[in-house]
Amino acid sequence: MSAATLITNVRQLPVLLRGEPQIISTWVRGRTGARMSLYVVVILIGAGAYGGAVGSWRAPEQALYTAIKFPLVILLTSLGNSLLNGMLAPLLGLNIGFRQCLLVIFMSFTIAAAILGSFSPLILYMVWNTPPAATATSADATGKMGPTLVGKDVVYPQALTDPGMFSIIYGGASGAMQSFFRRGMQQDQMLKIIAYVRTLDK
Repeated sequence: MSAATLITNVRQLPVLLRGEPQIISTWVRGRTGARMSLYVVVILIGAGAYGGAVGSWRAPEQALYTAIKFPLVILLTSLGNSLLNGMLAPLLGLNIGFRQCLLVIFMSFTIAAAILGSFSPLILYMVWNTPPAATATSADATGKMGPTLVGKDVVYPQALTDPGMFSIIYGGASGAMQSFFRRGMQQDQMLKIIAYVRTLDK
């Protein structure tokens, strides 16, 4: 794809975002190679920027993983939907080929990726002004954004006993508390956490 063709296709993005049906219908019937390349690039950049912004709240590594994973999920979803629609269209008596299904679905996800990418600066601003995940509980385990881990006013009463706290760490609990065993934490590490929390409760 030449530079002139790329510039021409980039200038067509506002038309796609406005959803002008007559022009878009001519694109669907015409050649698709250059436009498909542009749509893939927009999805990679837009969805990657949004995924990186959301993941940055957790950690830089999470931002990188999400920036890679989110665009790939969208691209794979687009391909899967295109295959499904391409197979169902003849069964439903519709004169729509796989190429047209692929182009139309990629157009829709390109619009979504462009919109999400435009929100990435806002997400980064929110992340910048949001306490990091590590500050959900204070250093003395009395709780900030998260619940307290010491004292008698705990959210989960079973956490008052060592076996109960172990079951929460191992298997998770309701809400956002997920199983740390499924995250790869070893049982001896869980026991060390319980022992440390008990030292804070004195």
